[in-house]
Amino acid sequence: MLYQLGYLYIETKRHKNAINSFEEYLSKGYKTHAEEMLYQLGYLYIETKLTKMQ
Repeated sequence: MLYQLGYLYIETKRHKNAINSFEEYLSKGYKTHAEEMLYQLGYLYIETKLTKMQ
């Protein structure tokens, strides 16, 4: 559920919520989508940092 919720937050431009959702997913020890979550987190960290700089 956290996996899908994170993508929903991305679709609605709520990046901080997506980050929280993906981090919670990883902290619970789920492994099924872990690599994809790490990739998405990297993207979101960059995206939120670039938004702050503008």
